Amino acid sequence: MWPFRTQPKSVTPPVDLDKTVTNPALTAAMAGLGAGPDQAAIESLIRELNRAVYLVAILLDEANVTTRSPGQATFEKGSLIKVLAVADSNDRPLLLLFTDWDAIRKWTNESVSTLVMPADQAWEFALRQYQGAVINPAGPLLELNHNQLEDLRQRGRAE
Repeated sequence: MWPFRTQPKSVTPPVDLDKTVTNPALTAAMAGLGAGPDQAAIESLIRELNRAVYLVAILLDEANVTTRSPGQATFEKGSLIKVLAVADSNDRPLLLLFTDWDAIRKWTNESVSTLVMPADQAWEFALRQYQGAVINPAGPLLELNHNQLEDLRQRGRAE
């Protein structure tokens, strides 16, 4: 007899997709940097960056989508999903991450959809596809370079 169950437990996603994404502790930590960051403010920011769940703005105008339930959909094979990004002053692509829908609306009036990503997934995605990330580009803005993303990923794994 095998020492484990043959029927898997139900799979729980890493994020409750029925809850609105908000990150009040992260936005407070980001605002705290404006007053001249000290070591405690930086450590608080790092902790909240790794605890956050982010929104990634996407366009689905060329995607084949099947709606599963309000707010949830399945992308069909061959769908084109356009992830919105920006470039830094050296034309290096940066992933846009948002703390909530208000931050998206401050940045664009365009009709966008979102992917919901916990911090560890956001860091992995940004490190594979981009040179860095920008959180809340309409402000309060936080730009993270490749080395900072790598550090956040390592710290997140250690927690």
